[in-house]
Amino acid sequence: MNKINWTKLDFIALVLIPVQFLVSWVLVVMQVPHTQNIVSIVIFAIGLLSVCILSKIYGTVLKNDWVNYRKKIWLKILISIVGAGCIIAILQGVRLLMAPFMPVALSSGVSESDAISAPFAITLIAAVMPLINAYQEEIIFRHVLFYKLRGAWYVSAFFFFASAFLFGIVHLNNFDGNFIRTIPYMVIAMCFNLVYLFTKNIWYSIGIHLAFNFLMAFVPALFMLVMQRLII
Repeated sequence: MNKINWTKLDFIALVLIPVQFLVSWVLVVMQVPHTQNIVSIVIFAIGLLSVCILSKIYGTVLKNDWVNYRKKIWLKILISIVGAGCIIAILQGVRLLMAPFMPVALSSGVSESDAISAPFAITLIAAVMPLINAYQEEIIFRHVLFYKLRGAWYVSAFFFFASAFLFGIVHLNNFDGNFIRTIPYMVIAMCFNLVYLFTKNIWYSIGIHLAFNFLMAFVPALFMLVMQRLII
């Protein structure tokens, strides 16, 4: 197996997600008025920029893998949906096993009524952002932090677990800083790693991650959009 060495562009790619994480954290800590709306808009803008940068940096890999992935695309979509269902089952299973050790979830301060009454644009961003995240997270955590660093078995094993650990860590803001609650996300990150490792095609893991986020985040946000329209 030939090891692909990192370039300066890989280091640039690694900065993208931490920047989003830190910006979100800083805005919340600063307690800026209408923080949630500002965070959503800023992170969305950074996310779009990130997609453009990653697509430019890894355009060759994405294009080459897409050539094979697009064959029998409807079958690939079905695989993505089934794969997402399996990932959801694993996520819920890990959460169930860890339930006795899980700290009590803190309230995010956003009730369902608050979400429904949120500005339409903010709810739309909430619906689309998980899909953007799936794309950039697969490229960074799966391709840059794992697949490109394969080598001897112990090196591959290290980055297999390290990339999964970091994937969980960047979701800390989702759980009010509760580290334990990010562990199930580390487990599903290992599942995404395995998908990429065995298929050797980044689009399989992107497709499953997109389907996962679609079901877990996009659909609920879409429901909020529908409720907004009905109430108005």
